Amino acid sequence: MRGMPADPPPSPRRPRRVVLAIGCTLLVCLLALLCRGPLGPRYWAWQLAHSDADAARGHWLALLVEAGRDARWAADALRDHRRADVRQYGVLVAQTVPAEWATDMLFDALCDPDDGVRHLAAVALSARGDEVVQPLWRIWLKQEGAPAIAACEALARRGTPVAVAALERMSGVARAPELAAALVDALDWIGMLDCVPPFLRYLDDDRPCGGPTFRDRAAGEAVDVLRARGFADVGAAPADGASAPATVAERAAVTLGRITGLRPAFSSTDGPETRAAARAVWSEWRRQATRSVEGR
Repeated sequence: MRGMPADPPPSPRRPRRVVLAIGCTLLVCLLALLCRGPLGPRYWAWQLAHSDADAARGHWLALLVEAGRDARWAADALRDHRRADVRQYGVLVAQTVPAEWATDMLFDALCDPDDGVRHLAAVALSARGDEVVQPLWRIWLKQEGAPAIAACEALARRGTPVAVAALERMSGVARAPELAAALVDALDWIGMLDCVPPFLRYLDDDRPCGGPTFRDRAAGEAVDVLRARGFADVGAAPADGASAPATVAERAAVTLGRITGLRPAFSSTDGPETRAAARAVWSEWRRQATRSVEGR
């Protein structure tokens, strides 16, 4: 009708509000997707590296573990950190990821200058299956010092017949005394009948070897954990190498005594007759034990 006023024009503010609301919604969704993807683990890794509280670190570590394969960049960043305690978290993240890049990272960690990082890497690799045995064997053959010792620890913790066979073959290769001692420790940790021949072979190795045995190190770690949890009266941790036999031969003899229950007199300073008598006792035990197993 001509007398009716025309409708007022629509307010321009309403479309702007709608556009702003849609934009905010999209931004929130985008941030949520990014936090669930690679950007999230990067942020969590940064938080973990810069947190001092154990509870906070545990929170960020749990998120990284849950991220799985998406945590690759984060694990790399943690492993490359200048602080050893942060690099240890990188190993903890990698050990939960069933991927080739994670396994490669664990092998690289065996060469870390920090003993704790190497120990965690050895434990993680021991759970990766027998496919890690050959690479660990090569590390022991080609590397020197701590990385080769860490490879022995990984094989010891693997403890399968394949690992034992590799250790037995490794015992026939001449290496530095500290590496021979580590191999003895690895076989001692497993303690199977098949471990006895390498021990008999090492009875002629009178080279000095220092450092704690694998057993002493494990005992020391257990004491540290108990003390951290408030158990003050747990006794003293084994001294660093103080209880270890002085030579490779004596280290092998102590282990033979533990496995067989027979402890004839044996020392690197004994004469050939005394040492030959001890070898005869342990060799006879092995023959009888082998017959018993084969007769079952």
